[in-house]
Amino acid sequence: MAIAINGSGTVTGISVGGLPDGIVDTDMLAANAVATAKIADTAVTDAKQANRVAWGNIDGSASPPAFRDSYNCSSLTDNDIGDFTINFTNAITDNDYSFIATAENWEGNNNDSYCGVSPYEGSFATGSIRIKVIRWRWDGYTFKDSGNVCFAVFR
Repeated sequence: MAIAINGSGTVTGISVGGLPDGIVDTDMLAANAVATAKIADTAVTDAKQANRVAWGNIDGSASPPAFRDSYNCSSLTDNDIGDFTINFTNAITDNDYSFIATAENWEGNNNDSYCGVSPYEGSFATGSIRIKVIRWRWDGYTFKDSGNVCFAVFR
């Protein structure tokens, strides 16, 4: 008999120890027997995600620099040129999170320069992260207020 699930969610076609269809419950299944499960839509809420994720798109060339859009970010502190502190609305669970970012470098003809984003050493805090936007080329580097700084935090 093929395994089937009817419209009410009843599973048929499973036999455990000779029991008839429809009687298998969670106590009868081995602890690791289920390889894939559906998470109910109501189980994934902003409140449950907020202390694990943050992202944003910053206009660093605006005066003052500001978020174009963000998630779980309460404010942006402009410390200096190319130097920002991103403050989280809900603190991240701990400071062992991953941070990725990119910045646009465009000032006319800049084929020989690049822009990067890096967190300051020791700046991974649960409530914020301090970042620097750096423009570099063959003759050195400078801090830069990039027009587009995009970042994501994952825990």
